[in-house]
Amino acid sequence: MRTPDSQEVTMYVVVASATARPESRAELAQLLAGAAEASRSEDGCLSYHFTGDLENPDAFSSFEIWRDQAALQTHLAGPGVAGLLAKIGPLVAAPPTIVGYQVEGVPDQLA
Repeated sequence: MRTPDSQEVTMYVVVASATARPESRAELAQLLAGAAEASRSEDGCLSYHFTGDLENPDAFSSFEIWRDQAALQTHLAGPGVAGLLAKIGPLVAAPPTIVGYQVEGVPDQLA
């Protein structure tokens, strides 16, 4: 709910998708769960969740929301992201897709 003194902010959203090789599904799910848990404790992480696809049990997506661009850049440059990308290479059927969004005009109560 907006109040007269509320302001609008910009948040940063990242959506990443990866499809596991069928024999690697459980291992990829475990890595993604660990990455989500570790990322949630990072400064500026407002939300970080991953989910399995309802139609393809080998497909996963993660949804991240970051307070500001600086927090997102720190996350992306950190060892957690580099380590995750290095580990998932042999587990996925194709390279993951990662798309970032800048969402403007978000009420500050949601940030």
